[in-house]
Amino acid sequence: MSDASVRPRHPRPHSLPLVAPLRLGRPSDTWFKPALSVVAASAVPQLTLLVLGRLDLVIYTMAGSLCALYGHGLPYARRAGTLAGVVLAMTAGLGAALVTASLTHSTAVLVSCSP
Repeated sequence: MSDASVRPRHPRPHSLPLVAPLRLGRPSDTWFKPALSVVAASAVPQLTLLVLGRLDLVIYTMAGSLCALYGHGLPYARRAGTLAGVVLAMTAGLGAALVTASLTHSTAVLVSCSP
């Protein structure tokens, strides 16, 4: 066997370490707290709209109440930063949708850019 026929071994490409994050573990003892937080955060606005007869606005209050739960398990300082980022991102998305709506009359473009 000649030296020309021997190929150098290339190192294997490194794969992403996905085994640990995808491993199923035992559920925490407080698994129900986030679910109860969703119910508590959305119950007051939903019931208020039900009493007022404005069920057409329920989807907006549900989105707003779920935004209050971003970073729910974080310490208060990090949660405040996370919520500020969520508010800025939602405001930027709304601004982009409004600018797009003012510049075009195409239904396809309006539907694809709606928040």
